[in-house]
Order: sequence, then C-alpha cells, then structure tokens
Amino acid sequence: MINKKFCITMSGFMIASLMLTGCSSMFGNPMKYVISQDETRQEQTESQNDTGNNDTSSDEQISSEEDNDNQGIYILGTDKMSDYSVSGMLKAVKEISENIDDDKTKGIILIGEEQYIDYISYFIALTVEDKKPLVIIKNLNDDTKQAALISQVKSYINGEAESLPQDCMVNKNVSDVFDVSSVKTLPDVDIFYDYIGANMDELSKKIYISNGMVIIPSTAGADISSETYEIISQKNIAPVVITCSKDVLDTKIKDNSTDNIYYTDLEPYKARLMLMFLLNKNSDSDSIKNALIKAD
Repeated sequence: MINKKFCITMSGFMIASLMLTGCSSMFGNPMKYVISQDETRQEQTESQNDTGNNDTSSDEQISSEEDNDNQGIYILGTDKMSDYSVSGMLKAVKEISENIDDDKTKGIILIGEEQYIDYISYFIALTVEDKKPLVIIKNLNDDTKQAALISQVKSYINGEAESLPQDCMVNKNVSDVFDVSSVKTLPDVDIFYDYIGANMDELSKKIYISNGMVIIPSTAGADISSETYEIISQKNIAPVVITCSKDVLDTKIKDNSTDNIYYTDLEPYKARLMLMFLLNKNSDSDSIKNALIKAD
C-alpha cells in the first residue's frame, strides 16, 4: 500500500515542476516553448498592423516630437527608404508630398543608398514639386559622419549656409510634375540591349507582354540591327524608346517614320521612368516625343 505522505510529496513536486517550466512538453525541447511564444507575439503584432492597430508604417508623417527636434526639417532615413522598387518609390513620394504640403515644413532630407541616388533623384524630380528644399544624401554607414552631414544640410535648409557638401542633390523639376497621389503601380517598361548575337526571341516576347520598351544600341550612331527593327516596327506594338547621344538625336528624329518609335538622349533609366509616367498619363504620341526630348 502506497504511503499517503509519499503521494502528497510527489504531487507537490510535479505541480512545482509544471509551474517552473510552463508546460510538460518543454522537457523534450527546452527552447521550443520560448520560440513558439516569440512566433505568437510576432503573429499578434502582424495581425494588429493588418487591422490598423498600433500602426507605425511609413504612410504616417514623421512624429511631432521628431519635428520639434529638427525644427520643421523632415528626415526620411533608410528605415523608410529601403524599397527602391516602383511601388516602394511611389509610397515614399506620397509621404514626401504630404510633408512638403505641411506649412510647418521648411524642407526634407532624404537618405538613400549610394547606388540608387541618381535613380531616386530623377524619380523625385518627376513627381515632387520643388517648392521647398528637398535634399537627397547618401547613406554613409557611419553614425558620426551621417550626423555631421545632416547637420550641414540642415544649415543649408535653414538659410545658414550658402552651399551644400559635395554629392548632395537638391530636387529640381525637369518637366511638369506627374501626379501620383492615387497611383499604386506604373506601366511595365522593359530594357533591351541590342548587340550582335542578342536574343531576338526574348525581344519578341517582351515587346508583347510589356507596356513599353527601351532599346539601348551598341553603336555610337544609335543604329539597331535589322532583326530588332523588324520586331519593334510592327503594327500594334507598344511604344519603343531608343537611346542615343545628343550628337545624333536630331538626325534620328528627322529620319524616323515609325509612329511607335521614339528617340531620346536621356540615360536608359531616365528614359524608362519617363516612359512609365507618360504611359500612366495616357499621353499621346506627340506628348511622348516632346517629353523625351526636353526632359533631362
């Protein structure tokens, strides 16, 4: 017969063990319970964000506390500028435009990764009015140096300095600003490099599935292969932009007799962005032609 005192003692020991461990399944894998709790908290946080609770997304303007610290100068760091896709840039532009329209805003400092600075600058120039200073600086990956650079840019925005440090870029509109306030995506425009041995099957497919195409010739005279020309000059083909130098631009425009082919001396990434915005606006042929010539 089992001793009653022994049973009470063992029961107490088991209860104490369960209270300390959280559940008996932890004996098999001590970390499993901890990980599952972290995952649960993460799922709860994601669920709150999805339903709009505790939302701290970059759709909101920078907090008033940060505004006071920077005296009306909004800073968009790499935590908010980490997505350089078209959709990511459109989201950033909307936040920038909201802040620029705020009467309390003196200017904006935008921090981006060095390899994307030119792309960011042109995207902003096409979509954000330059009515207030918007300075684009690169991420220095050094907190001390970054703080010093931001301080110099603040002085410029506040009118305490006449010039900016090297490599800082100030937003300046190169054409009429495109309204993207209600735009979530842009037409798909692809880039094709025309050279001897280029994959013509690939071009044939892209020309039909894309909303537009930018062709980069391999010759100084911007001459494209006969195979390429045959594909892009077909009827009912999406608009095609061929990049060339300023020296040959006038000649190419004068000799061009195809309605859907345009020439520009813009760099390929600029030509691609410009065509995207023009197509999104449903621009006609003359508008596309003029925009690609004048925008720099």
